[in-house]
Amino acid sequence: MRARRGQALPGGGDRVSLRFKVRYEYPIPYPPTSWDARKVRVSYDGLKPGTISTLETVTEELEASPVLSGGKWVYESEEREFVGRASSTHLPTEGLVLELLFYEGEGSVLHDSSGHGNHGEIFGATWGELASGKRYLSFDRVDDYVDTGVGTPASLITIVAWIKVTDVTDYRPIISKDSGVERSFYLSITKGGARLRLLISGDGTNCCYKDSDESIPLNEWVCVAGVFDGTTLRLYKNGVELPGTIYETVPPSLYWGNQKQMIGLNERFSQYFSGDIALAYIYDRALSESEVKRLYEREKQWFE
Repeated sequence: MRARRGQALPGGGDRVSLRFKVRYEYPIPYPPTSWDARKVRVSYDGLKPGTISTLETVTEELEASPVLSGGKWVYESEEREFVGRASSTHLPTEGLVLELLFYEGEGSVLHDSSGHGNHGEIFGATWGELASGKRYLSFDRVDDYVDTGVGTPASLITIVAWIKVTDVTDYRPIISKDSGVERSFYLSITKGGARLRLLISGDGTNCCYKDSDESIPLNEWVCVAGVFDGTTLRLYKNGVELPGTIYETVPPSLYWGNQKQMIGLNERFSQYFSGDIALAYIYDRALSESEVKRLYEREKQWFE
């Protein structure tokens, strides 16, 4: 996709004009000649047409017809112009080192959009799609997971994910960098009580962790987050901080070893997630409460 941003509108402050078109290419002889047109769905945040204050995500289909150019089939849609408002609900990008949007909907690779190349290889988990069009992966609690490699080193960390957990007969790891050799962190749902837990290691061996007092509901989409800032651990559900208890001494920084960073698997205990995961982020800094809230507000529309 190629987007062209327009100039800020007079007197607009945070109002912006966005002009964009969609372009994608395939080498000859692909695509088949029967493909005389394609459609792509585009979503963007802005002012609802005809209003002056209603901020919502607009989704539309742009039709693109193929043109043979430079030895390739080129699809380029008509241009769109949209007048909107830059919203405080944008995704915080500073320190973003893993951004899994689950936009693929098929295949065995989960692409990292953060620019750090922490793409995930999917093992066993299957694709699904919500009525809103949001894609997700289903994990069977037996052997499904996503391997994103060793990840990008961090001394502080924020982990955010949208999950729907279906079973807590065992611990259900959401994102974990925890092996039998060395430990770094994990965000997990606890066995039986369905509490949210964030575990942190400062030296690869010794750990501290925090459990929420409140349970995470089963069979319901929830945005969960864990934050470590070098002095304390914080847990969030749907943008709201959860009270809880911290066990052991909090280290001043996070240990980052060579163990794998896994979605839906804790290698140390061979524990697997049960349910669905739709979005996952890691930051190499501690997000503020308002930033965690902003993430939730930005994305909750997909899960309502």
